[in-house]
Amino acid sequence: SLDNALPESWQASSVLGGTPGLPNSAPPLPPAEPDIVVAQGRIEFGEIAVGAVASREVTVFNKGSADLRISAMEVADETGQFSIDSALALPATLVPGDSLAATLLFRPTRAGRDSALVRVSSNDPDEPMLELPVTGVGVAPGPSRFAGVVVINEIHYNPATRQGNDADFEFLELHNLSAEEVSLEGFHFTAGIEQTFRTGDVLPAGAYLVLARNAASYPGSVQWTSGSLVNTGELLKLVDATGATVDSVVYGVAAPWPAAANGDGPSLELKDPSLDNALPESWQASAISGGTPGLANSQPDSGQAGPDIAVAPAVVDFGVVNLDAQAQATVTVWNDGAGTLEIERVRVAGRDSTQFRLSDGLSSLSLAAGDSAAFVLAAQATAPRKRSAALQIYCNDPDENPVQVALEMYVNSPPSPPLLAKPREGEAGDRLIWFRASDPDTGDAITYTVQLAGDAEFSSDVMEQRGLADTALSVLDVAANHAVQPGTFYYWRVRAEDEHAAASEFSSPGYFRFETSGPTAVGNDETRVPQEVALLQNYPNPFNPQTTIRFALPGTAEVSLEVFDLRGRKVRTLLKQPRVAVGEHAAVWDGRDDAGRPVASGIYLSRLVATLRDRTVVRTMKMVLVR
Repeated sequence: SLDNALPESWQASSVLGGTPGLPNSAPPLPPAEPDIVVAQGRIEFGEIAVGAVASREVTVFNKGSADLRISAMEVADETGQFSIDSALALPATLVPGDSLAATLLFRPTRAGRDSALVRVSSNDPDEPMLELPVTGVGVAPGPSRFAGVVVINEIHYNPATRQGNDADFEFLELHNLSAEEVSLEGFHFTAGIEQTFRTGDVLPAGAYLVLARNAASYPGSVQWTSGSLVNTGELLKLVDATGATVDSVVYGVAAPWPAAANGDGPSLELKDPSLDNALPESWQASAISGGTPGLANSQPDSGQAGPDIAVAPAVVDFGVVNLDAQAQATVTVWNDGAGTLEIERVRVAGRDSTQFRLSDGLSSLSLAAGDSAAFVLAAQATAPRKRSAALQIYCNDPDENPVQVALEMYVNSPPSPPLLAKPREGEAGDRLIWFRASDPDTGDAITYTVQLAGDAEFSSDVMEQRGLADTALSVLDVAANHAVQPGTFYYWRVRAEDEHAAASEFSSPGYFRFETSGPTAVGNDETRVPQEVALLQNYPNPFNPQTTIRFALPGTAEVSLEVFDLRGRKVRTLLKQPRVAVGEHAAVWDGRDDAGRPVASGIYLSRLVATLRDRTVVRTMKMVLVR
């Protein structure tokens, strides 16, 4: 079929004497070569706490026609923040179409942005040294989500001589104040003793854990790795696996610290485990010589009448609060006792303490017998899903200190912006159709607001329809109240709103010509049936956190739409229905597996299986998730 007037269209036959009466000989095949390709153009770790470890997968593919031999994979990093997991076995050979996954680690030891290059050496003749840029930001860790949950509760730093040698009887006690078991895996001390907890180490709800210098002295205790408790006072600091501070104490051995704990027999123990253990007045010498390792702290009875704190309500439930909104509630405190009640400190503590605050800033006051005061609390909904914390009121009530009030709310997230379906850009029609918005909060009813305007900025003459439960709108319904002219081009957009008045952003605007009839009207366009089963490219792609997958059916079919990783393992079932109608459809993938867990960055495959009356069709499409 080539132009035989051109010399370059001709070749010498590869068969001696030619091929008279037969098809011409084929040209010799080019030599087989490997072709190295990586799934990512760059790797961005984002913000990682200093002291923590983050990992990302680097996947190398052989897209060539010959074996790819990877001889080395290393990180060019002068700072020492990045490394390749030592489990990677090299050299390795990849046959055409095969892939190799390696784990890249980021261990920030300082705050700030760092970068490096991953270098992959291979026998690819065109790219023998492939370089992949890597960046990450080290962030100084803040308080751990376990702060106020796991506390240093008792310190026996200088046992009495009559009890025995310090090396045999020193101990620390940790206490879990919560109603849930805490995994201690990765917890470690960065000041004082040396001890790192291993996989499987847990602290049950309400339980005590003894860390001993010599575990033989305290049955059931854990012997710390090395170090000792200094008899002159020191810093003890416990952090979690991310390096965030769980608890820290700088204990002293003389006033205002209880001096009796310094070699006279008692241990140093908190008067109440929920007190602020950074304050000397929160501690006492134990009433029992040698302390109470693994048990509740001793409580000496003062025998004196005093104040009696009462609080209402015991639980403050803010209900449903929309993301980035605020709500307020009041907690009343009064003194039911005979003596003066001293409110020493009020704070919000717990895993979600940043979601609640004291709006009036009140921190201390005195209440005479029978007096009361109110604390105004504000819920600051900056993170989705259920959130909880505790209001802690520290006072001089000998029986209740501190008093805790549970704080709860459900943070409602807005729906995603809808995607416009028809009319397509520049088409004519009289019916607007969009895809149903997804809502992170299961079960919320969603309504839609549609706007039409003569300009893409929607700056003037905006026509609006609110409260639509359906995902379609006849332009004629808008024309009933507005001057919508046939033959005129309009921009349109849609916003979703849930039953709690949380609204999405408007969709990207569409552009169409309003026509009530004619071959290009949307009504007629809807009657056009797709000619074949089609799985369209997801949008956006690459994506984070979610993407929309569209497909078309030429007839009613049994349909399954699933997501797989490159190893062929199913990650998520998006759709599985015995009967799906003809036309275009869409599903949204939020980057999670069937168990609701976020999946790692990488390449994934969407697979559509459509069983029509006369055949079964399978379509696949690549998607790229970038965290």
